[in-house]
Amino acid sequence: MRRVAGEFKSGLTDRSIQIHFGRIISGDVFVLCAATRERLFKVHRALALNMEGAAIAQVAQRFGRQHLVIRVLGDLAGATHGLNERAKLDRLDAAAEFVTAVISAPDWGTET
Repeated sequence: MRRVAGEFKSGLTDRSIQIHFGRIISGDVFVLCAATRERLFKVHRALALNMEGAAIAQVAQRFGRQHLVIRVLGDLAGATHGLNERAKLDRLDAAAEFVTAVISAPDWGTET
């Protein structure tokens, strides 16, 4: 997947989009506080947090299915700045293209 990410990133015209690999933490609580977000990131050494990823991974694991969590960050919990709606939609389009590239790769699912 890192190879696909490198190839994908080199083809992007929007250089503000970045691809990171790392821990995503998940839970059933909506976080809208910058201090809580920062504390969670520090304690768990996480790059992102979400509410859906763990549920999806748990069901996939239970049924022996491969799974992949990709987060597109349009803003940060508690942050006063954010992206405009056009920028968010552009990033979502790029994320969809990235997922397509990853699952179309001949070695999809063989990396750990």
